[in-house]
Amino acid sequence: MENLSTDNALQLYEKPSGGGKKTLAEALLVPFEPLTLRRQLLLFKNVLNITPGVTGVPDADFLVILLEGAPHQTQLRSQLDADYKNLENMLRGLHAPSPTTLKQLQSRLGTDDVTMRGLVHGNKDGHLMPAYVQLFQMLEGLTILLYKWLGSSVLTCPCCKGNMLDDMHAWWRVQPLQLAPDAYGFVDRLLKTIVGPEGLMRFVEKSDQFGVGMPEQLIAPSIHPIGQWMEMVRSDYGFDHLWQITTFASVAEADEGSVPEHRIRKWRSGMDLLPLTKARAMIVGAPHRIRLDHALIAARIFALAIDVVRASADGSTPTRSEAQLAVSLRFAQLKENLRLSINVITTHGQTLKAQASSGVTRPS
Repeated sequence: MENLSTDNALQLYEKPSGGGKKTLAEALLVPFEPLTLRRQLLLFKNVLNITPGVTGVPDADFLVILLEGAPHQTQLRSQLDADYKNLENMLRGLHAPSPTTLKQLQSRLGTDDVTMRGLVHGNKDGHLMPAYVQLFQMLEGLTILLYKWLGSSVLTCPCCKGNMLDDMHAWWRVQPLQLAPDAYGFVDRLLKTIVGPEGLMRFVEKSDQFGVGMPEQLIAPSIHPIGQWMEMVRSDYGFDHLWQITTFASVAEADEGSVPEHRIRKWRSGMDLLPLTKARAMIVGAPHRIRLDHALIAARIFALAIDVVRASADGSTPTRSEAQLAVSLRFAQLKENLRLSINVITTHGQTLKAQASSGVTRPS
């Protein structure tokens, strides 16, 4: 967990986003819908904090885990050691810290007195630092709203007169793997966090910054997304073998000196989850480190989507390749839907511009 901003950035979500009607959080937070899993997630385990067979709302801390590798409280425990309990007592309103302890907490978190006191919420359970988790929810909500905006066009079906771009239920209901609406709705939401930003980059003609075709390579069903990402890293370095990307000191186990072949195979196949810290250590010296870091997050999102499909499909548990094929096809469809919608938007904009240039008055 990075140091908390000293300019009160964690409290931005409390400020009106415009017109004094909504806070920034209210404008960007998109609540999660209840979700039922038939089985436990195979790779991400309890990341959603949902017991199989019991309907629950996904714990938003999973967003922190996707981007930072561990729950925010786990990170705080690691960062603060013995001072963690002092922070917990303060934020939960159980005990006011002494001036010395407060200064020590501020120093270790890299923040100031105003920000620290603003984090006090008094809740006896739940997230220790809900404001921090909300920042990740707002980021995720921004990508969802971005997709919603770019994908807001309507293409009318000549047969049913419905919007062909609003196809979630129609698409999933005819797939070989059958999921309940809550499950495929959650999968769609995960995929939109990738499709939305990529669509924006293409819309403003900046796609090269993120790598054309990168998400398609990651989700190609031949190899698990994490394995695809590892191959990207190997290729970026120009190495011949995967073990070469694991030779950095921060990747290998201290008592081993190198990563065993069987562990590399498990990471590549998606049998075990490649720890985020180890993955980022692999790309420290890579020629295209930033692009690979973006790809890593996308790979983790794809991996979670595959996990959810496998945990929620009717009947027996689908294989990894079966679930990944479904996710891959849905990703391609969402991307095509967004492309068609953007085409409608740009064509309409060009028409208005042409009308303005020719002096044609728009009908009222």
